Amino acid sequence: MVPCEVLTGLTGLAYRFSVVDPSAGWRAVPGLYAFCLPRREIFGPIVPIYVGETSSFPTRMPGHPEWEAAKRLGATVMLAMEFRGTEWQRKEAECDLIRAYRPKLNVQHNTPNALAGLAGIRSGRF
Repeated sequence: MVPCEVLTGLTGLAYRFSVVDPSAGWRAVPGLYAFCLPRREIFGPIVPIYVGETSSFPTRMPGHPEWEAAKRLGATVMLAMEFRGTEWQRKEAECDLIRAYRPKLNVQHNTPNALAGLAGIRSGRF
């Protein structure tokens, strides 16, 4: 059985993700993904530091530039979920999660990070 994590969007919708091995093969399906910090306590929350969406995992995931940035910030957990809705619904789900968690590496849909990026603050984060 593949371990799973549930992330809840700002709307209250729950999204069930599988914990994945980033070096494993990817199925050619659309979906959502998140790069996360590990739990600090056994029942503590998992912390997404980047959330994204893709029309095809094998096209987007190998060599994803934010995975390296996320690892430098302490991320060790990669989550992925197949998303069977429309492209618009998938992008709305991504936005829902970004607004809920305010991941450090997301700029799109994440007003505090977008404003910092405009001010040039993000460029010095590493």
